[in-house]
Amino acid sequence: MGKGRSLTAIYSCVQAPFWMSLCIFSGFCAVYLQSLGYSNAELGIVLACGTLLGSLLGPWLSSAIDQSTEDRVTASTVMPPVLAAEAAALIVLMLLPAKGIVTSAAYAMFIGLSTSVNSLNLRLYTDGLYSGYQIDYGIARSMGSAGYVVTSFIAGLLCEHISPRIVPAAGLVICIAQYISFRRYSRYLKEEFPGTGNSSEDSGDTANGTSGREALPMWKFLLSNKRFCMILAGTVLMFFAHNTLCNFFINVVRNVGGSTSDMGMLNGLMALFETPVIFFYSRLTRRWKTSSILRFAFLMFTVKAAALAAAASVGQIAAALLLQAPSFGLYTGGIVVYVNHTIAHEDSGKAQSLAFTMTMLSNVFASTISGHLYDVMPVSSVMWIAAAVCMAGSILAVLGVKTTKI
Repeated sequence: MGKGRSLTAIYSCVQAPFWMSLCIFSGFCAVYLQSLGYSNAELGIVLACGTLLGSLLGPWLSSAIDQSTEDRVTASTVMPPVLAAEAAALIVLMLLPAKGIVTSAAYAMFIGLSTSVNSLNLRLYTDGLYSGYQIDYGIARSMGSAGYVVTSFIAGLLCEHISPRIVPAAGLVICIAQYISFRRYSRYLKEEFPGTGNSSEDSGDTANGTSGREALPMWKFLLSNKRFCMILAGTVLMFFAHNTLCNFFINVVRNVGGSTSDMGMLNGLMALFETPVIFFYSRLTRRWKTSSILRFAFLMFTVKAAALAAAASVGQIAAALLLQAPSFGLYTGGIVVYVNHTIAHEDSGKAQSLAFTMTMLSNVFASTISGHLYDVMPVSSVMWIAAAVCMAGSILAVLGVKTTKI
């Protein structure tokens, strides 16, 4: 057991490449596929299929790990084949850079497998805490945002001055980095995490203890946690606006006279603005409860969506993205801590995975619905529709939050 040793720095190296990968497969999806001749609706379908795959695969893997009583089924053993399959999809994209069914399928696989990696990363986090290590999730996650910033700036410049076809090559480099950082972190974990209710000390800043029972099947878990389900449903609606922007960022930027490099800069700024809030999240909880922080963050999602819909220039978009800090930044720092303190360890894997997966499920709706709307409606109209959907989600999520002790 870790006996209080900090793994924050090592876990930060796990977080960073995942969010760098997300920047590539999501932030530059439109840039890459449009360069191959895809329309907004067509690339939206690819995004939706890939995200749906990740939305199913991530929770399924987490649930299987929660319920497994065998050491061979853990986040540490499942991660390598997932990353290997992701690398294979990227190699196909590099070898066959042309519009068609192969590219569509390979890119969807890239998205789905990349997405599911975060479910495993979150399980690695709870396993680290369960082993007795100290991990400040806010600091580690902020390194992910920092990696996203750097990736967005560099990828934007490379796509603008070289070719959008560098996207799969960049994804492959990051995939290799993910594997290296995962291997380093996993050496510290004992392969002893079946969902059997083994007792452990509460690691303080950290994970909920076990309840002395076996992990619940997914359907029983959802029925037993109705208010958590309200948060999940609200998350889908809130992130519809977030993904309507991020998946088609190039459309929004071009609508106000910007370029691909402007999009890369704005994408990087968005992650940059959220980073300090995530980094110092643990300090915020010394003054405010996580439940209060989450409620505030949920409401700020709607404020941000409205501000982006009203933006009429690159500068105004940049100003609106300042609201990324009190919305996405606070949510990202708070949701993992909230789940750890309201859900037992036996079910923590699936709960963490579901929380993240709802943002990806929202991606499915944004990709298909907004992709079509961008082809038939003005960009500003699409953004206002997304803001209205976001408001409904904010209200639902706020109502679902339980008051926490921390």
